[in-house]
Amino acid sequence: MNPHYLSVVFISRNLPAKLPHEFIVVTACNPMDEILDQAINARRNLRLQERIRESGHEFWELTGASPDLSHMEPGFLTNASKKKGRRWMSLFKQRAFYHVLGDELILLPTEKKEPPMAMGSFRKRLIQEEITG
Repeated sequence: MNPHYLSVVFISRNLPAKLPHEFIVVTACNPMDEILDQAINARRNLRLQERIRESGHEFWELTGASPDLSHMEPGFLTNASKKKGRRWMSLFKQRAFYHVLGDELILLPTEKKEPPMAMGSFRKRLIQEEITG
């Protein structure tokens, strides 16, 4: 597993004031850690967004980033199940995704060969950007 996944921070501009009690964080960017062009990643994420929408689940844009913000991967926070997330992440060739229960952030490998990794508080890793207009 890529050790950078453990140092992730999350950036959002549009999360609701009250988050679901349980949710997952998914992306279709950079499959199997292969860095793709921004336009390709955007198209992949659009297809993932369509899957989430078709499933009837709520979702909000959320970007996973390195702590210094030098690497960012747009994605989604959704109230879809871990099972659904695992299916989507397998389809989009992702190594892992995040699950949050309460405030506990857990890294879930897409393949069940590796164990989940507890990562502490989700909210402590959340950067809320103000929308100015």
